[in-house]
Amino acid sequence: VRESALRHDMFATFMAKPIAGEPGSAMHVHQSLIDKSSGRNLFSNEDGTPSREFFWYIGGLQKHIPAAMSQFAPGAANFATNGGEPNRLDRLTVGPSFFSVLGLDPLRGRFFAATEGGPGSPNVVVISERLWRSRFAASPSVIGQHVTVDERPHTIIGIAPESAMYPQVVDLWTPRLI
Repeated sequence: VRESALRHDMFATFMAKPIAGEPGSAMHVHQSLIDKSSGRNLFSNEDGTPSREFFWYIGGLQKHIPAAMSQFAPGAANFATNGGEPNRLDRLTVGPSFFSVLGLDPLRGRFFAATEGGPGSPNVVVISERLWRSRFAASPSVIGQHVTVDERPHTIIGIAPESAMYPQVVDLWTPRLI
């Protein structure tokens, strides 16, 4: 998110408090909109009350944020190919818009559809460029190949570029229906 903000001449600051098993554990984001020419905070009137733009912004967030949300949950997974011994790899379980919010395109294949990750949907996985090169010798035929993730069959649908290593270096992405 910070990288995306900086690309658009903005700043992004987070106060994260992800504490496992704690109710209310979440991320809190503060946002302001400053007029570059005057330096005025567009979300506040001269008397400190919320501006019309602030209420429009909140309404826009309420309407559009669910579609743009890029939730993710870090973890690890056992990964195996062709019935081989599983390796423990870092994984992110992500919402369907995760890659598009970061402005990324797959090197090959595709990223997740909005319906993937829910009950009854096929088990699919996106692999990193690093894993594609090291484990699959950069073979273009990897798309559609069946692998095992946590002892369940999955189909490789895409390859994420090295620039997808946000918020950490991972080799697998699995979908999460939001």
